[in-house]
Amino acid sequence: AYEIRLSLVGSEMCIRDRVSTQSTGALASLVESVTQLPEDDGDEFGQWRVKHDRTCLPIDILNIGEKEVQVYGWSPTTRILAKPYLGYDSLPSCIQQLIGLLREASEA
Repeated sequence: AYEIRLSLVGSEMCIRDRVSTQSTGALASLVESVTQLPEDDGDEFGQWRVKHDRTCLPIDILNIGEKEVQVYGWSPTTRILAKPYLGYDSLPSCIQQLIGLLREASEA
């Protein structure tokens, strides 16, 4: 799980330190775009589910303030969802890019 805060302290600083100054503005823009996505009203499963031929895939969780975004089966190569979610047929690019950046930073 990734927790995103406006001010980072402690263990969260390791991710901040791995993101270049040039990327900070782009990262903030992605975070803002994710916060603007519609909320699950409780009728859905509660997560974006990327379409795959197999099961047992990891779930990425973004905690942005009070908002939690879960993505099952994130992949750098596909955004197509197993079924429409919140009116989307594919994972919004802001979520796709943000998880990609956070994974890259946490693995560096």
